Amino acid sequence: MGFGCTVAAPERRGKAVSGAAGAGGRRLRGRPLRGEARLCDRAEAGGQTVNEPFPQPYLECIRRFNAGSHWHAHEVLEDLWRDTGDPERRLFFQGVIQLAAAFVHAERGNMRGVRRLLAKAGAKLAAVPSPYLALDLAALLEAMAAADREAQAVAADPRRTFDWRCKPRLRLMPGRRTVAET
Repeated sequence: MGFGCTVAAPERRGKAVSGAAGAGGRRLRGRPLRGEARLCDRAEAGGQTVNEPFPQPYLECIRRFNAGSHWHAHEVLEDLWRDTGDPERRLFFQGVIQLAAAFVHAERGNMRGVRRLLAKAGAKLAAVPSPYLALDLAALLEAMAAADREAQAVAADPRRTFDWRCKPRLRLMPGRRTVAET
């Protein structure tokens, strides 16, 4: 199962989004809500177009996480997590923050910290319906389990280093409307 980023580049606040073709070939235009961006991407199957708002810090977290900037990925999402009133969404954001923090520990060679934070993040993300905010959490949890096995193997053999190919990638699912977005 492959993991890759399909996150669109964040749009500036107040700028119209253009360039994505809607049904019938017409262009989709919309103004992002304050602090949000629109994701406009072609679905791989069926050629459907996604045009749904996501909080800007969420998109930035995904971009930074996939780029390997784990500390900044977790930092950029913290204010959104603290300010979110919905308990399910708070749980989701906290799980993503802990996922990013796990790989800060991997960068430092702290496999115990990796495993501890992967377990905490996994428990939170497993408690949220999948997909959530267009993330396929079932696939993400599988990838996190593989990363945990790698961290366990590295911890058992101090001569090994963490194989970064085992790190999950956060991929938004095009064409999906999730419970959190309805």
